[in-house]
Amino acid sequence: MSDARSHYSPEHGFADDGQVPPGRPIDLSSMLAHGASIDALYDLGIVPGGMSPDCTREEFRARVQADIAGNDPNATSIAPNSAPQGPAWAQTSEHLDATFVEPTSITMPAPHPLVAHTPLLPGGDEQIPLGSGTTRSILGQGGMGRVYLIYNEMLEMFRAVKIVTNLEDNGGAVVSRFMTEAKIAANLHHTNIVQCHAVGDWHGLPFIEMEYIKGFDISHALKEAGCLPKEVAFGIGISVCEGLAYAHQQQYQLSGRMHKGLVHRDLKPGNIRISSDTGSVKLMDFGIARPAEVSLHTEAGQFVGSFLYAAPEQLEGSVIDARTDVYACGEVLYEMLCGRSPFERATQGHMLDAKMKNRYRGLDEFNLKLPSHLVRVVHRCLQTDPRARYASSVAMLDAFEDAFHRLTNERPGAVVQDWVQDREFRRVRQKAAETRNGWLHRWWKK
Repeated sequence: MSDARSHYSPEHGFADDGQVPPGRPIDLSSMLAHGASIDALYDLGIVPGGMSPDCTREEFRARVQADIAGNDPNATSIAPNSAPQGPAWAQTSEHLDATFVEPTSITMPAPHPLVAHTPLLPGGDEQIPLGSGTTRSILGQGGMGRVYLIYNEMLEMFRAVKIVTNLEDNGGAVVSRFMTEAKIAANLHHTNIVQCHAVGDWHGLPFIEMEYIKGFDISHALKEAGCLPKEVAFGIGISVCEGLAYAHQQQYQLSGRMHKGLVHRDLKPGNIRISSDTGSVKLMDFGIARPAEVSLHTEAGQFVGSFLYAAPEQLEGSVIDARTDVYACGEVLYEMLCGRSPFERATQGHMLDAKMKNRYRGLDEFNLKLPSHLVRVVHRCLQTDPRARYASSVAMLDAFEDAFHRLTNERPGAVVQDWVQDREFRRVRQKAAETRNGWLHRWWKK
């Protein structure tokens, strides 16, 4: 971003230090309609007239949105898939091309045909129609998309909507993978798998509307607690196994063909969510899942998944089947028990070498006082050779249940639910203590 910012006005365009140079009118709405993004304009070092050059990106976005939406008397709105209208934006695109000299340090990419005229994505505090409801907040965001919380007034319930925001990919692989996830999720109906309700597009951007699980994922729980009690870890593991066993045996239609068996391929703590209301465990993100006998969306030499939790055969590009998910499940269980990944290394090369040679610190080497039968179950999942692991998720489920019931007579779901309730109680108590301490601090300062 440049150090000195320029200013623009709807009538006069850009100016340095608030002054409009003659012969250099710029049509901001035309730039946006031609594929430039508000963030790109911010990175050019431009701010609206009257704003501080030190304005934040959020302040910049809000001001430009207000101008374009018509909140500025000199501005006008831009409807999707239409040219700018109104006297304030009367300059033509030819005049724009002739008068605007783009800085050599900035290259504006050609807009994707689906999103050249797409409106700005809703912010976290806006209520914009999306899917079957209206947006209420942003639940998460990544390089390829964003997840919104929406509220359906007719059903009086919340749902989650995952929308693709980056369509600038090679050959449409992102959209293809996204739609595959939608088709696969629509065929999965299990208590331990997040349910897909609908698919659609928002101004050309595809989305999936899903069940909303109020709660947290395992990665968040591990950051918060370090590790989990062994009964809780195996209770969660049993629910994960039940979801995997269902997916691995499921028959479904995809691209006009019938398939049996679905391999998740991206099982990790961040894709396992726990409800803070009921303690139920849900598998998420089947975006790179594939039928056991077919390879989808993976080009030669291209890895898709999470390196840290991928099985050796997945990294080598070898045959993948249900045992690939068995390996990842073993890694997740290992991490829940001791608070660290078995193959976390300083470099990716060292991590890959450790996976291929099956080198990791055994659970019995930690001061965890774990029964030997628990250790054996986890270590078997982590074998480099798939033939040495459990032959299926059903066999792994049987081993997990046997190990769990040798620890306690409680039901796995009840153990997890009690742990979640205790966790929520501790969080409420901590928040109350912080509020009380803050009040006492303010009172003492007075």
